[in-house]
Amino acid sequence: LLGLRDAGLAVRGCDVWPDPRTWCESLGVPADGSPEATARQVDVLVVCVPPHATAAVVAAALVASPDVVVLDAASVKLPVVDEVARRAGPDAARFLPGHPLAGAERGGHDAAEAELLRGAPWAICPPPVDGDRPLEPLVTVAPVLEALDARLLACEADEHDDALAASSHAPH
Repeated sequence: LLGLRDAGLAVRGCDVWPDPRTWCESLGVPADGSPEATARQVDVLVVCVPPHATAAVVAAALVASPDVVVLDAASVKLPVVDEVARRAGPDAARFLPGHPLAGAERGGHDAAEAELLRGAPWAICPPPVDGDRPLEPLVTVAPVLEALDARLLACEADEHDDALAASSHAPH
């Protein structure tokens, strides 16, 4: 959020908890209390929630707005992709699974750093839709990723998960 705002993009926050919304508003950033409300206000929604909650939030946003494209940042992809497809049906075609390969040991709005994702590689795992891989979600999300100077790494969701299991998740 901070990195995108500092890059000159119009941003909007969202959290079910009031403290992060108050923090956003103290920065002059409007904030909503539900992903559905935010999805109706933006073109691209970047979902940054724990992996176990990602699919539900993504699906709720996709179903709430027929125009929004959703990019996630969860560190696992295949279970999220499968559950979004199950929950959102045809709306899942507007979901672009992603994962910035950067981060810090602290989380939450109090630990926010505008430069955290600047120049980071992003694994992008576009799922097939009816045997094809549509480019529209990536084209829509491209300005957001470009604003962060993201370096894209296209891969399959299962390949991403196997690589992260060995290189990142195992040490934890």
